[in-house]
Amino acid sequence: MSATPATRRAATGRMAAASGRIHSPLVALSPDNTIGHGERRQLPPLQLGLLAMTRASITATSAFSPEEDAHYVWRNGAMAFAVTLQILFIGNTKTLGVLGLIATLSCVAVLAWRPLVAHLLGRPLPHVFWVLALLSTLWSIEPALTARFAVQLALTTCIGMLLTGFGNGRGAIQGAALALPLFLIASIGAGHSVAMGASGGTAFAGLTGSKNLMAGSATLGFLVCAAAAHDSFERSLRMLGLLFGASALLALYVVALARSSGAILGLFIISPLMFVLLLLRRADPSFRSLLLLSALVTMTVVVIFIQPITSFITEFTLQTFNKDPTLTGRVYLWQRADDIIKQNPWLGVGYNAFWVQGHIDAEGLWRWAGISGRMGFNFHNTMRETLVAFGFIGAFILSTGIVFALLLYGRLFILGATVSQCMWFCIMLSQLMSIGWESFLPMPFSLSAVLAFGALCASCSPAMARKSFATLKAGHYSRRTSIKRTRSHS
Repeated sequence: MSATPATRRAATGRMAAASGRIHSPLVALSPDNTIGHGERRQLPPLQLGLLAMTRASITATSAFSPEEDAHYVWRNGAMAFAVTLQILFIGNTKTLGVLGLIATLSCVAVLAWRPLVAHLLGRPLPHVFWVLALLSTLWSIEPALTARFAVQLALTTCIGMLLTGFGNGRGAIQGAALALPLFLIASIGAGHSVAMGASGGTAFAGLTGSKNLMAGSATLGFLVCAAAAHDSFERSLRMLGLLFGASALLALYVVALARSSGAILGLFIISPLMFVLLLLRRADPSFRSLLLLSALVTMTVVVIFIQPITSFITEFTLQTFNKDPTLTGRVYLWQRADDIIKQNPWLGVGYNAFWVQGHIDAEGLWRWAGISGRMGFNFHNTMRETLVAFGFIGAFILSTGIVFALLLYGRLFILGATVSQCMWFCIMLSQLMSIGWESFLPMPFSLSAVLAFGALCASCSPAMARKSFATLKAGHYSRRTSIKRTRSHS
């Protein structure tokens, strides 16, 4: 007996899903990856509404054959290893480190220019920042300086986007996880400590010269190594998983040595969240949709009561960690920033145009802080730093880009996120949690900027549900559609 068209279509869908060509339960069941009228009616409304957003991503990732996928895994790992290692040591290598990062990007451009171009153009969200920085030369008080830093920021954006890897991104977190413990071990070997100010005592700073930067690097190390360990155990690579697990414990030890209250508090919140997200990857999409809706309601309540919540957290931090009530001089910095914002409220002074030698306000703050080198300072508040540089218009554009990235992560969470996408979301969230007392305005060739662009790039990456889950759903929808079509024909 010859197979009916419905039966052949169902078999095609199951075979494609089993071979990895289908990366989402919303993927088409027919050979051309399209969903027919019968299948479309079987999908839940929320998944059906997100179908149009995922079709391009599914098509892009389905283009890789198994051989190409293995090749991309090694390439992604090598890129992530090189970028992570160089950006961590850039505080010590200075100009050589910058040249090394540019050389890495150049090598990738020569050896893999086609996937690089597709990668950079296919994920446009990270480019918003350097484009805005370049446009600010039109009103900058230091236009030549702003233009130079904007070009450097464009290079930093491309370098940061290498961290997520090409295609499905497999192999990238393993490459980064191999580089991070090398930096942590080198920092422990250096053994440098710094005074803790009003509270007395010392804190571990390693190779960074700053306990907060050291703690931030170690926090990154824990998230990346823990995610790489989870991914390795999922793929039955137990020895590699144990290696990454040990590296994650080393990162926790360094966080404790650095004694940074902000890093400890952030890690206490972000770590459980990442593990919950990794576990929820196995849940049904409808359940994940309900959780996302609950999270949006909770975030709305937090935004409404942001002032008392912020006051409570600040008071708790001051009492628990015995902090200076002025937050180590930050209160005066914020007051001066507010005065400067009032002078250019809409467009600001231009990207990286404030902290310039010879600028009266900058010179006064350097003298107040005792910075004899007259460079390398900020307002320790991301929103104020952004308003000084870009004004309210620029701050609105950048804030819109971040909100859009969070919405894209919500879409990935519903459709089926990879381990690396869960990790990048948590890295982005850890930076957003600190914007009130640290400045994360992207600066050229800085660790925070590379991480920010990597997180924005990952939000634009394709949804990749677990293969077994995709296979199960594909077979489920195919069987229902086949039965329905058979009944209609009879």
